[in-house]
Amino acid sequence: MFKTDCECELTDAELVGRTRLGSLEAYDVLVTRYRRGIYRLALGMTQNHEASDDLAQEAFILAFKRIRQLKNADRFGPWLRKILTNLCIRHASRQRPSSLEGEISDESSDSAEKDLVRQSVRSAIFELEPNERATVLLYYMEGLTQADIADVLDCPIGTILSRLSSARAKLRDRLADLIG
Repeated sequence: MFKTDCECELTDAELVGRTRLGSLEAYDVLVTRYRRGIYRLALGMTQNHEASDDLAQEAFILAFKRIRQLKNADRFGPWLRKILTNLCIRHASRQRPSSLEGEISDESSDSAEKDLVRQSVRSAIFELEPNERATVLLYYMEGLTQADIADVLDCPIGTILSRLSSARAKLRDRLADLIG
């Protein structure tokens, strides 16, 4: 229909526009473009591979169904992260933190000590309240600005600053033995 030689070179706004006109190929490019980051964010929120797969897939399905509701087509990435983050927060409120033993493996671990540090940091982040966890992961893992996080989580920037400050303090307390 609207297929070009390489839809992968189109901007998000162009791909959203084509998706709105019925191009599944355009949406497939968006999925390919964002799937690793979305999965990684879901994994950081859930600490569970299976749940992360399910939540990432659900986020892409919801985004596809609601693509016409996206006001600013060039903001597809932040909008998709917002959908995923809300799904993860709802998921976390239904789940209680469980043992992280065996849920995440890091095959590229250089040493047992580094692996222990990574696991301790992951565990400490997972113990944060879901909104704090989302804020920390969006800031440190996804590299979003505080303003972008406020947009994704639909709250004032002051709330983001407060959550980051609170989360850092909690992480410092929980990781005190590792820090020093």
